[in-house]
Amino acid sequence: MGKVRLSVDLDDTLAGTIEEWIKEASAKLGREIKREELTEYHLENVVDLDRETIIGIFKNVWGHYENVPLIDPYIPRTIEDLGSAFEIFIITAAVGKKEEVVAWLNKYGIKYDKLIMVEHAKDKLTLSEEYNIPIFVDDNPILADMAISSNKKIVMIKKPWNLKFIDEHASDNLFAVSDWKEAEAVLRKISESMDN
Repeated sequence: MGKVRLSVDLDDTLAGTIEEWIKEASAKLGREIKREELTEYHLENVVDLDRETIIGIFKNVWGHYENVPLIDPYIPRTIEDLGSAFEIFIITAAVGKKEEVVAWLNKYGIKYDKLIMVEHAKDKLTLSEEYNIPIFVDDNPILADMAISSNKKIVMIKKPWNLKFIDEHASDNLFAVSDWKEAEAVLRKISESMDN
């Protein structure tokens, strides 16, 4: 049997863009934004900035991709190890330019099979059908809801903006984890169960 295809998100699943966004948004607002305040995926619902400004800050963050940290130092090794069982598709709605994203991935030595940039979360689901991708690693609760409804599996690294979703949506297809070490263990179990 061939490798199972795995969709991995970029922003705040691999790349710590929210940390850099918080710095810039805090400066713009003239007050310190705390990560714990960001309890909704659509940040305009919890921070006094409009969507256009929020996206503009994310674009600026990606414009300085060299400052964007990994969310977990184990990511490059973990992704490489997962490559033995999975074909890794990085599918992202990041607002950075493709060359910035590629440069960031290269900077950290993250190995992947395919990078696809999309406009919206629903596009990830559409691509998962087109490419026969049964599993996502993502932080987006909107995508998680769609994936679960489509009988896809989703591994979610816990973030303030997805905790409510995780608490309210028990499912055999939802796997909440604290870090990439846990994510790897869950993904290996999923892979083994798909082989049987």
